[in-house]
Amino acid sequence: MKAVKRMIALLLTALLVLTAAAVLSACGGFTVTYVLPEGATGTAPASATYAQYDVFKAPEGTGLEKEHSTFVGWADSSGRVYEPGADITMGGGDLTLTAVFEGTFITNSFASNPGTFLMSQGRFIGPSPAHTYFYADNTWVADAEGGSCFSHWEGTWELSSSGEFSMKLVVQDGVTKNEAVEITDAEDGKCFSFTLSHPGDRGGMKYHTNYLSKYDFITSYNKEFGTSINAGTEPTFTVTFTAGATDTTGEVPAAITVKKGETVTLPGAGTLEREGYKLDGWKIQDYWLYDYTTNYPVGYEFPMFEHSVEASAIWVAE
Repeated sequence: MKAVKRMIALLLTALLVLTAAAVLSACGGFTVTYVLPEGATGTAPASATYAQYDVFKAPEGTGLEKEHSTFVGWADSSGRVYEPGADITMGGGDLTLTAVFEGTFITNSFASNPGTFLMSQGRFIGPSPAHTYFYADNTWVADAEGGSCFSHWEGTWELSSSGEFSMKLVVQDGVTKNEAVEITDAEDGKCFSFTLSHPGDRGGMKYHTNYLSKYDFITSYNKEFGTSINAGTEPTFTVTFTAGATDTTGEVPAAITVKKGETVTLPGAGTLEREGYKLDGWKIQDYWLYDYTTNYPVGYEFPMFEHSVEASAIWVAE
């Protein structure tokens, strides 16, 4: 008898659920409400109702604006973002979609990166690259990509009228933070330098040192905000050549100095000689994996970033 009563109760419950769903559907279903975040202007789309499982399009952001930002879509309460025109399937309850704006891109840093060498596979993995991207809504984002050493940072930045730069770490790997990021000068005052860290996949910590060109950052800032903060003179960076051995004769090639974004054609030996050997290229500390080097052939077009480098001659027996 108890089993029969239990079955009847379950049937009645199911019937009530189906009835409620039918009533909701008959009344137009569930409501989608569109809202604007703080600082945004314009008129949000009108609310609409849909039955469960109905598919509708994420609306365009016509007329929606936010200073120094661009409209990119709509976010639900879970943080999922739907681009304009994307299909959205109505769930079993009311839905609130908030307009999402992305700050205007200003510039990104150059990062010196550790990575991890997998002995079993004979290759590097890890965060390569780990640039930090800066946006005009005073936010920055950085990612370290690669397997178990993945990490994600978000924060805010400020630039004073005198050119003083500061950063805060607000989120790391989903955890809320409120930490100042230490800013130092690198390359004789040509760059702001800062370090981000995260747990390594083999224990300990890994550190990503970022070099952010002062000139590029302040110039981009002035252009976006209409300010006139002194950016100084556009800096240059240098490739310096070394003999790579103690038993060489002649002179190493002269150092080559260029601006960020320009390339350096790696030279031949010139008058530099080593008896019984010939020049096979140049070894340069890797941009992305500090403490590691990469071999480049003569004639290679080496790209310069916010960091001077040293090129050491590579010799092979003749």
